[in-house]
Amino acid sequence: ASQMVGFFVGDADTSTADTFRDVKDDLDAEIDEAVETLGEVCVRDEDWDAAREAASAVLEAAYDDYVETLEGMGVEPKNVC
Repeated sequence: ASQMVGFFVGDADTSTADTFRDVKDDLDAEIDEAVETLGEVCVRDEDWDAAREAASAVLEAAYDDYVETLEGMGVEPKNVC
């Protein structure tokens, strides 16, 4: 979201930059809530390990989907990422 804000600021599109500022604020709130929840439910080291593994799997799947989508649009992911 921060990169999108910067992109649209650089493109002199303040309205869209403001939209992504709102998205960033929402994401920050979700992250805070997730951290709080993890602190409540992860009481053992094994819990933290399982949470870390699950998060890694989600990020990997999302990234793979992102790359596949870019490639489907004819965009070289390495040039974007």
